[in-house]
Amino acid sequence: MQGSREAFPRRRVRGIEKDPELVKIAKSKGLDVVCGDGLAVSWKGLDVILNPPYKDAETWVRKGIEEAESCAVLLRLGFLASRKRRPLWEKHPPSRLVVLSKRPAFINGRTDACDYAWFIWERKSPVYTGVRISWIG
Repeated sequence: MQGSREAFPRRRVRGIEKDPELVKIAKSKGLDVVCGDGLAVSWKGLDVILNPPYKDAETWVRKGIEEAESCAVLLRLGFLASRKRRPLWEKHPPSRLVVLSKRPAFINGRTDACDYAWFIWERKSPVYTGVRISWIG
């Protein structure tokens, strides 16, 4: 049946969160989340979705690119604009960039003044074929 849920394979979804309070909240909502460090475990063969701490985001992105089958990372759009990260983008451009029209709400429903996007890398499509990204300076 076209469009039915049966057409898609069921996958187990599991989360890792460092903050024990957030783990409790997730578990109270019936989610399979453990307390731990996501950087300390292997992502080989996995599809990962990340909302990393901004100050360490490049470390998380690099791990996703190197290990995961696919990696979707929620980041500020400003993450693109950095001389320091330019080599990362040139060597590993995302497969897709999905810009959020509405800013996401985080803890306690609050948002900030930054624009966000899902940066997506897929091992199956290593060559970026969408909109070309270029930098000046």
